[in-house]
Amino acid sequence: MNRRAYEQLVNYQNTNFIHYEDVGGLSFLSAYEPVRNAENKLIGYINLPYFARQTELKKEISSFLVSLINIYVLLFAISVLLTFIISNRLVKPLNLIQQN
Repeated sequence: MNRRAYEQLVNYQNTNFIHYEDVGGLSFLSAYEPVRNAENKLIGYINLPYFARQTELKKEISSFLVSLINIYVLLFAISVLLTFIISNRLVKPLNLIQQN
């Protein structure tokens, strides 16, 4: 948990705290809020990150999906080729028997 957020929530008794954070070169808005139980006792804090750079994340996801689809198409093509090879090897003796 961010130190500044902890100070705001614990020392100043704020009901929520929102600020920018940087993790691994990724900058995002982060909202902290206390979590209470049925008896209104504080049991912890929840952090909800908001990524403002959704377009970059969507591009990364779409490129991942494109590469995944390409792999599946390649595997499908290989399986079709193997099916033809195996079926020809199975049918060849039957054709020989039919001709004789």
